[in-house]
Amino acid sequence: MEPLQDSSEPTAKSVGFLTKIIGSGLYTGFAPAASGTFGSLAGLAFVLIPGFMQPQVIIPATFVLFYLGGRAAEAMEQVYGQDPSEVTVDEIVG
Repeated sequence: MEPLQDSSEPTAKSVGFLTKIIGSGLYTGFAPAASGTFGSLAGLAFVLIPGFMQPQVIIPATFVLFYLGGRAAEAMEQVYGQDPSEVTVDEIVG
């Protein structure tokens, strides 16, 4: 007999590792409270990297993260529901 599992809780296997890393903003989306704030702080950390604010670095990085983040957010939305708090990549890109 299989153990009962709460179907409302997503399983760890529901979303791929890279999708979860990107979509949750380096796992900031899984903070117990204020996940969006932690996502914004992760975005701030990128800005503090020397040379990151140069146009030849930040513009391509923004486009790449926007594209990958959108795909990751879409995949995570299928598992966690519409506009899940676990998705914080939008705070990082923004």
